[in-house]
Amino acid sequence: MKGLNKIKDLEEELSYSSDEDSLIKHMAEKKDIPNHEIQEKRDILFSSLSFIYEKIDKPESIYQLGKTLKEGLLVGVSTNITKLISKSKEDFQTMFENLVSDVEFKDENLRQGLAKTDKVQSRLRKSISIFGI
Repeated sequence: MKGLNKIKDLEEELSYSSDEDSLIKHMAEKKDIPNHEIQEKRDILFSSLSFIYEKIDKPESIYQLGKTLKEGLLVGVSTNITKLISKSKEDFQTMFENLVSDVEFKDENLRQGLAKTDKVQSRLRKSISIFGI
């Protein structure tokens, strides 16, 4: 049984290091991002945050969300901001509630490998689709 655990640990370590390698590669590629791209991303971030606070029923409820839900909310909104601007407050609230109640963001799902690449990608795809309606 100990041998099996060591193999699993090694597989996790190798899997983690490959994720780490791809993160390092991505960061190296983005190291010298032009100022206009930085400003573009900053504008999207601030317009997304403003939109969320204007449209959500109880902005203080955001503070009670876990990190993964905050991440999902921000990614979903920022990716779809141009489509969302025309949505009503009620439509946005429904999307927000759908995000909060989605199985991808439930505690039992998050316990099963919160930071695994496939889990993160699945959560982000789900949040983008929820707000892309």
